[in-house]
Amino acid sequence: FLMRPFVNSLAKLLKTSGVPLQIKRLNIEKNDFPDQCPVARGTPTFVLFRGTEIPPDKWEEFRPKDLVGRICKQCPNLPQRVLESMDEMQIGVSSRFRLF
Repeated sequence: FLMRPFVNSLAKLLKTSGVPLQIKRLNIEKNDFPDQCPVARGTPTFVLFRGTEIPPDKWEEFRPKDLVGRICKQCPNLPQRVLESMDEMQIGVSSRFRLF
């Protein structure tokens, strides 16, 4: 319940900033996984799809800081304001975790 707002905010930031990366939620109960999707047992699980010619890349570990780092690696030319916003978001998740 703490991760969903982070992931949703991150997806919105990427979309509104024109970053060529889309975060899509899949419904495990409906089994709506795309063809060739790696098995996902935990939530959230992130898989990078880069087209039909390249196999999908499942990202094993999920921590907000790791996710932001991987996005930065995949999209090295992100605007500074996007980098700063993503950093603020991931710090916010850690702060919320400490409240519980």
